[in-house]
Amino acid sequence: MPRKHGFAWAESGQPRVALKIYERIRPEPCILWRYARPGVLPIFLISAAISAGFVLAWYALFARYNQKRAVLVVDRLRLAWRGRILSRRWSGTSRLHVGMRLPSNLFGSAHITVRLLPRALPVQWLLRHWDAQVETVTIEADLDRPPSFSLKVHNHRWSGRLTRKVPRVEQPWMIHRSGPMILTTCEDWETEHNPALSALLVARQSEFTDVILKPQSPHLTVTAPVDALVNDSTAKQMFESLQELVQETRTSKKQ
Repeated sequence: MPRKHGFAWAESGQPRVALKIYERIRPEPCILWRYARPGVLPIFLISAAISAGFVLAWYALFARYNQKRAVLVVDRLRLAWRGRILSRRWSGTSRLHVGMRLPSNLFGSAHITVRLLPRALPVQWLLRHWDAQVETVTIEADLDRPPSFSLKVHNHRWSGRLTRKVPRVEQPWMIHRSGPMILTTCEDWETEHNPALSALLVARQSEFTDVILKPQSPHLTVTAPVDALVNDSTAKQMFESLQELVQETRTSKKQ
């Protein structure tokens, strides 16, 4: 029987009668879960939330690490130098400023600055690490007797070979230690009992990377790598170097 638009036509000898066909409606099964392809916005929000959580965790973890490391350096200097902390102030997450009173009569109140790598900020940390910057501690202090001269010393050590080709057989190193070279414009330069020369020799033998002596305040500014302060003994040696530096300047001045 042919169908057309839900009606049936009788092709018997009787007149055509349109019979409406009522189809039995079968109930559809209940769908408990339906998979739908997620949109772009939910994925973006989830990724942003995960990234923000990772960045916050990174910041909190390495900020705490820098804080512990800087406090450890300051406490090591305080115990070795028998000083007393007067003030403490943070500048960001990688720089600590500390005011300390030293027991020696050669110094007044010292200002210590610990500069660490910005580990809490990944981009800046990578840039500083790429530039091979090191963590440093800087001590600024006024002397009881200001120096009558200005001196800036920068210690730089490096090692290398004269040839690019690496020898197959390892040969013992030959180390040549050069003496200090001084370029001056003073016509009456005295090599003996000269305070600048004495301070230069002491600064060259120490672990300081930079030494500045000047008549203006602060009279003495020294910078050393944080890695040089491995224990209390090295911190004590640093303070002894500071005392020797100032003492040599005063002794040379008296002579």
